[in-house]
Amino acid sequence: MSLVPELDHPEDECPRPYRRLLDALHRLLDGTPQSPELAEQMEDADGSHKPLITQTNVAIEAGSPSLRKYISGEKCKYPRMAAYIVSLRSTHGVSEGTLEKIRRQAELIARYEQKVRVLRSKILDAIREKDEALQALADERSRAKRKAD
Repeated sequence: MSLVPELDHPEDECPRPYRRLLDALHRLLDGTPQSPELAEQMEDADGSHKPLITQTNVAIEAGSPSLRKYISGEKCKYPRMAAYIVSLRSTHGVSEGTLEKIRRQAELIARYEQKVRVLRSKILDAIREKDEALQALADERSRAKRKAD
């Protein structure tokens, strides 16, 4: 069964370049690259890291960087595979620890943004009260001045 949804070609009857790219993508998703360059990335990592899945890395894993033309650009030959690879970029190759840190930071940012909204509201209320007090003082001075005249 394929890990890639909505294939450009049925898996059992696809052209050779497509098969090479598809097999390469599967190996990268499994974290078992055969390319020495990408396998080295695995060795440098802490064990929870997989090589970043990009169109270039898929082509390298397929055995030829020139295969990138099939999965890159507006008029690429395999647009569904290209779109799938692009959709993986945001999180694939990032360790769970890093993702957890990102989630915690996002929650912290959301809390601070809420505090900023509350403080802005309080500041606007204070400004309105000040303006009302200044207007009341100006009205009082005007009345006192008219009374004195």
